Amino acid sequence: MKVLIIALDGLEYDLVVKERMRFLLQKTYGKIDISPEYCTLVEGELTPYTPIIWASFITGLPPHKHKIRDLWTYGKVFDSIKRFPPLRAIKGKRKFVWRLGLKPRTPNKRDLRATTIFDVIEPSTAIDVIGYNPWGYMEKLSSSKTIDEYIHGAKKLFELKKKVVFEEIKKNWNLFMAYIHFTDAAGHCYGFGRLKTVYRAMDYFVSEVKEIVGADTLCLIVSDHGMEEERTKDGRGTKLHIHSNHAFFSLNIETDWRPENMTDFFPKILEWAELN
Repeated sequence: MKVLIIALDGLEYDLVVKERMRFLLQKTYGKIDISPEYCTLVEGELTPYTPIIWASFITGLPPHKHKIRDLWTYGKVFDSIKRFPPLRAIKGKRKFVWRLGLKPRTPNKRDLRATTIFDVIEPSTAIDVIGYNPWGYMEKLSSSKTIDEYIHGAKKLFELKKKVVFEEIKKNWNLFMAYIHFTDAAGHCYGFGRLKTVYRAMDYFVSEVKEIVGADTLCLIVSDHGMEEERTKDGRGTKLHIHSNHAFFSLNIETDWRPENMTDFFPKILEWAELN
């Protein structure tokens, strides 16, 4: 069976269920608890971290085995050196290495110390899968000077990515995975009222993709975490969107199977593809 995976970064389970987004929900859906091993410290609190989670999803391995721990890398050698205790305390390391001509990049398949689902299932198509494909556009987004510039860039990239998906999905493949960052970008920048508009756009996008592939293709929609609102400590009563400790998944088949961990998907995808 062909397997289609639409990875929607930061898609919040509770909002999808509340708004009854039927193409996102599909026949079987649920919530996955994200354990501390998939988290990193953000302002002193453990927070689900995208690169760690997706690397486990595509390898079926826990973080300590696939070794992806950050959104940026300078390569295995320098990453190892900069973690030495005497160097950790030095401030301004990034500016110094930049002057030496060393610029960070997002990790890809050459940084993974593991076999991925794309290596096992052939032919496979992976579109902007973090931890596997080069992720150059994140460098452009991270240089945005304002929130409006950031969200405008993320939306523009989503529109471009849709075109790529619609083109590539008509080609030959047994496994197809497309990663969408816009849901996470919008989740950090928009209130839940406005975020519903983005989710409706994703719901329609999924319906278009599923219409192309047909009902004989297994369709998995999955996120790495959700979003929740948190009041700031500045006394102004404003709210920030932070990563929630649960992820979303749905399937276009009826099944009693429920993933308990992000590593559970790897063997199940092989089973759906009839390779396990």
